[in-house]
Amino acid sequence: MSACPDCGAALQTPLVCEGCGALQTTQDNPSPFEVLGLVRGWTVDRAELGRNLLRLTRLTHPDFHEAHGEEARDLAERNTALVNSAYSTLNDDVLRAEWLLADMGAPSPDEERQMPQQFLMEVLEWNEVLEEVRVGGTEQDDHRRLEGLRTDLQAQRAMSLSQLGQRLQAAEPGDPQTLRQELNTVRYLDRTLNELDELALEKSSTRGD
Repeated sequence: MSACPDCGAALQTPLVCEGCGALQTTQDNPSPFEVLGLVRGWTVDRAELGRNLLRLTRLTHPDFHEAHGEEARDLAERNTALVNSAYSTLNDDVLRAEWLLADMGAPSPDEERQMPQQFLMEVLEWNEVLEEVRVGGTEQDDHRRLEGLRTDLQAQRAMSLSQLGQRLQAAEPGDPQTLRQELNTVRYLDRTLNELDELALEKSSTRGD
């Protein structure tokens, strides 16, 4: 752990000294875990994450450093942006998983688009339900199909994300390509759930007309 060049206190984050309040200049791009003073890993304490965000936002806020000149204000704006970006990454399960995969050298979504083979049969079944609703049935049947599908997708998403998280938290996460395929599954489910919401809204609007 490095020390503040101004007061010598140990730095809990590379962006600002919590001892004397001096902003720090970073030459490299610190990880979101370093920025928010958390241990790198899948598991994140949401309460601690929120507390660290509030504390660091106050310490790096540009208004707090305005009296030190334009250069200090510019640095404060940069460091505040890094704090907010780190929080956005760590507070979102998918973005946190994306960061961890990239950090271990896993292929990007563009480099590996496949999903696990055993998942594809379920995808076909879900697409059949979506197509049935698009074609249209009674309002009651469409609602039943959509809500049933939503429940299935949400349950599958929770299970897939939990399994991926367990692997990412392990000392040896496994094959990066396999992990990418598992995260692709979660992203597919998110897209399909959004599509489901749009379809439900479209059906509701059509019947309202």
